[in-house]
Amino acid sequence: MRPQRGREVTAPAPILFVHSGLDWITGSERCLLDLVAKIDRNRFAPIVLCNTRSLADAAREYDVPVYQSVDWTVGADRFFPARQQVDVVSQIIRQHDVRLLHANDSDYLQVLLVAARRAQIPVLSHLHILLTRAERRSSFLHQVAMCVGVSEAAVAGIRADGFPEKSIRVIYNGVDPERLSQGNANALRGQLGISDDAIVVAAVGSLIERKAVDVLISALAKLRAQEPGQHIDGQRLVHLLVIGDGPKLAALEAQAVKMSIGDRVHFLGRRADVGAILRDACDVLATAAREEAFPLNPLEGAHFGLPVVATDIAPHRESLVDGETGLLVPVDDSHAFFEAFASLAAREEFRVSLGKAGRQRVQERFLLPGYIKGFEKAYHDLLSQDRESFGWWRGSTWPPEYSVWLKSAVAKRLRRTKQ
Repeated sequence: MRPQRGREVTAPAPILFVHSGLDWITGSERCLLDLVAKIDRNRFAPIVLCNTRSLADAAREYDVPVYQSVDWTVGADRFFPARQQVDVVSQIIRQHDVRLLHANDSDYLQVLLVAARRAQIPVLSHLHILLTRAERRSSFLHQVAMCVGVSEAAVAGIRADGFPEKSIRVIYNGVDPERLSQGNANALRGQLGISDDAIVVAAVGSLIERKAVDVLISALAKLRAQEPGQHIDGQRLVHLLVIGDGPKLAALEAQAVKMSIGDRVHFLGRRADVGAILRDACDVLATAAREEAFPLNPLEGAHFGLPVVATDIAPHRESLVDGETGLLVPVDDSHAFFEAFASLAAREEFRVSLGKAGRQRVQERFLLPGYIKGFEKAYHDLLSQDRESFGWWRGSTWPPEYSVWLKSAVAKRLRRTKQ
């Protein structure tokens, strides 16, 4: 603190955001960048440490210190953290007088926890995925000062482990209307050869196994098979836009060709103008994900008044209301998706009603300002505690899960001894 005109002024608290992942900007990377871009700079000073060039370059655009550690993967599979990685984090903490660590994933919590204990500062873990029991144990997730989940589903495991309830929060991902408003995709339908009266379904996300885009393609093939000539009982034809890339791309392209719907499935790759595509070229947003923590893309589609068809998993039940803002269907059920698409294509009034209600729900619960305020409150609450509470002794916890873990380990050791 320094005096100014007779009043005490507190300098912004430096926060180190740490992320490790693949070299792209998708869900968790975007959530981190939203915080870096929108957080109150009068109260908090963001710093970024990451392992990829994409995230480092994107973070630098917000005029914050950025560190890219090319050796960040060292020690990832060890029980104890690699000393060189702890030293990297500790040096940044000292250089910037960091007051709080925001871990954007759990892979390297061991490293961050050791560095944080040295400096007596808190670690906040932002849970973007559903961690298994083994992953929660091996990452020492229970030793952080606060767990923030993107959904109730994301914190269900740590809550069941007996982690202190006062240290658990749910802050939903926030839709950013300003970012989504950029771009213009009015010409996209024409460029892809899609007629004005067609129904366009969008699927947005990484092309990986758990996203199950193959189920959507199978649903579209069922629609094609039912078409008497050009229409299904008078409804309009349906096209699928696949926005994203990943290791399943070649297989999905081959599937569309094999099912004779290569002309109906359009692979657009990774796009910076997703918002414009949803706004200007689409009628429905679909996700067949087998597992999620809390996807942002369905909310972005709902923001533009698109009805959402999603798998009936816990995070989707948190974000949409079945029959009111969208439709929930069973996981891996291409026929259910087929029926949902056919119903929406044939019933324009129903489609518009779902979209209108979905947009209202997003406006009320899932906009970016609420997301930012939620984290600012979490940071404030942690920084208000005395630093001694984040040291080696007072900062450690022993949830009931650890007793179960220890008992299991002892039992295994005894069985080996008897053999």
